[in-house]
Amino acid sequence: GATRTPLRIALFCTSIAVPVTIGCVSALLTTKQTVAVDVFACVNIWLILGSVFVGAFMAVTQIVPGLSASALLMAIGWFSGIVDSVSLGYWKSNPEVFFVYGGMGIGFLAGLLSASKLLTVLFARARQTSYFAIVGLSLGSILSMVCNGDVMEVYISWANGTANYMLLDMILGVVLLAVGIFAAYLLVRYQRKKDEETKTVTQNTSAQPQA
Repeated sequence: GATRTPLRIALFCTSIAVPVTIGCVSALLTTKQTVAVDVFACVNIWLILGSVFVGAFMAVTQIVPGLSASALLMAIGWFSGIVDSVSLGYWKSNPEVFFVYGGMGIGFLAGLLSASKLLTVLFARARQTSYFAIVGLSLGSILSMVCNGDVMEVYISWANGTANYMLLDMILGVVLLAVGIFAAYLLVRYQRKKDEETKTVTQNTSAQPQA
């Protein structure tokens, strides 16, 4: 396995802390709200500029294994806002949201190009150290999904007794989590088996005498 140096451990812990911190801040801000807030209700220059950065980070999630764009959007409290905004009625009443979409699109394209080149350089120069950061970000993203602004609204509805299907939500969430873990386990086993078969075939081919 990879050597655990102080630098790699610190990088791993920092990578976990970043998405978790973002999610916790988003959750804290949500608890101070008396009603659900539409993050795109008032589109301004700062929101558009922020959407460019969000799009860039979403591009990174498409390149780095284990990261999730949904987890990122949930961590910053944008997931529900984006999902709710995708409707003709919303677009007619809030056409400014297309500036946010455009900013995210520009950021996504820029992030896709720059992140792919950056990761290529990092993997070439410090592959194992880079993996420590990637694993940390992946784990932090998973943890942030249970503590963020969007999920906090669900927790608040549970606490206030306004949730209609609290028990069903919890059971469904646990079941889907278990299914996801089991599916991931099966995929890992399948990939390892294929790798072993490929390695065996390669070794046998190499061992055959040349004519």
